[in-house]
Amino acid sequence: METRKLTRLSLFISTGVILFVVESFFPTPFPWIKLGIANTVTLIALYYYGVKEAIIVAILRIIIGSLIKGVLFNPLFIISISAGTGAAVMMSFTYRYFGNKFSVIGISIWGALIFNVVQIIVANLLFVKKGEIYYLLPAGII
Repeated sequence: METRKLTRLSLFISTGVILFVVESFFPTPFPWIKLGIANTVTLIALYYYGVKEAIIVAILRIIIGSLIKGVLFNPLFIISISAGTGAAVMMSFTYRYFGNKFSVIGISIWGALIFNVVQIIVANLLFVKKGEIYYLLPAGII
């Protein structure tokens, strides 16, 4: 990998980590709801470099951010890494195959939708184990 590309990807990751940590200080109505501003860095990496780099940025930003917050390998980390990776994969898929039909906002919405769905599914499979959790999914999914 050339030095310039590695430097830019490092900047994307570090910016994503900063946004990931800062976002955790915003008050939310429920513990699992957040704005998702750190995902914008993944989206920028997707448009700037491509699919592989966007997924790398998403995974590394979540791992490093969780390490900084002190939640690495706890249940929230497992949910976050699963949902973040799923969102990055979905945004990459949408960009690659439907990029001419969706704007950057549309691709971001698909990522946010998958983030929420994967988060609920992983939480249910690993921790909650009650079907009622699926009522938390966005309207129209159930």
